[in-house]
Order: sequence, then structure tokens, then C-alpha cells
Amino acid sequence: MKASELETHVPEIFLCSETRRTETDIGASAVSVAFAACTLARQIFESLSTVTVLLVGAGETIELVARHLREHKVQKMIIANRTRERAQILADEVGAEVIALSEIDERLREADIIISSTASPLPIIGKGMVERALKSRRNQPMLLVDIAVPRDVEPEVGKLANAYLYSVDDLQSIISHNLAQRKAAAVEAETIVAQKPANLWRGCEHKAPAKPFASIAARQSKFAMS
Repeated sequence: MKASELETHVPEIFLCSETRRTETDIGASAVSVAFAACTLARQIFESLSTVTVLLVGAGETIELVARHLREHKVQKMIIANRTRERAQILADEVGAEVIALSEIDERLREADIIISSTASPLPIIGKGMVERALKSRRNQPMLLVDIAVPRDVEPEVGKLANAYLYSVDDLQSIISHNLAQRKAAAVEAETIVAQKPANLWRGCEHKAPAKPFASIAARQSKFAMS
């Protein structure tokens, strides 16, 4: 192969880095508790655009949750946090309302979905609080996703009719499923990377030793994984 031919095809080889991400599902699923919580919400509610979501906390996980929800067209979000200033920064980004933790009891009835992640040593949302909210909602169902450790929601809440409580442990099956998807996507991506140089080689008029291309493909594989 002539140097000019190699220069022509090298950009196509390095295009594999983009191809492996666009032709496979790699990178499409964020394997995280935040993503799993939002995935659960999308599985239960036909559309998130019409639900009201109460987020308790304003740490990194809740930030990720809020951004995922905004991407899925959630129109009304309420953020309850101990420090209003920190919550306000996130609220301004996603278009949410900020309330104090002490206001949760009064506002809980508005929420179809509650996702909580704080560092509180004691539960913030109790059984009685949820019972009152359900009564005000005429028993319209509520999804509560407690991703805090220790838990923010009393476990007894899960025994209430129309209150569907999931803990971080319950989300593990979603996370595991996403991991399996990513592993399968990685295998598919490696196949694409391996095939591209071979296909280009067959299209060249003159054959040459395969070592130069093999070396480039090896470097490309490392580049694509970075």
C-alpha cells in the first residue's frame, strides 16, 4: 500500500471510535442509581410530562435525577432541601420549585413521584405523613424511590395501599440489566473495530503486509476505549 493510500484510509479507521458509540448501545445507558430511579419511574408512568415529582435532597445523585427527569419532559419538580441556597442552584437549572424540608408534610400530597437521597441519620418521610398525603389524593398512587443510605423513608410506608416504595436495593436489578446491556454493546463494538480495517484493506488495489494496519487497529482499539 502506498503512503498516500494509507493517509486516505486512516481517517476512516479512526472513525471507528465514533461508529462504535453510534452503531451500538454503548454510552446510551448511564449505569447509576440515578438513571435506575428514572428508569423505574418511566416504567410505571406512561408519560412523565404530566406528573409532579418531589426530590428530597440536593446532592450529586439528586442532581443527576433532576437532569434525567428534565430530559424526559417532566414539567413540575419540587426540590426539598435543608439548605435552600444549594437547592436553588439546581432548581434554576431544571426549572424546579424549592421548599424547606419542614414543608414536605404539607406538599407531599402534590407529588406523584418522590425520590429521596439525603444524608439524614433518621427517616424524613414517615408512614403517617404518607397516609395523610394519600387521603388528600383520594388514594391516587404514589411512587416513592428511596436511594438514601440510611433510608429516608420509613419501610412501613411500603405496606400502605397505593404507596409503592422502592429502595436502592430494589434498583439493583435495573442496574444489573444495564450492565449486561453495556457488556453486550462492548462486544458488538469490538467487532466493528475489528471489521473496519479488514474491509478497508480488501478495497485497496495492492496488498501489503498486514502488520502496519494491525498496529493501527490496536492503537484505535485503545483510543476508542478511552
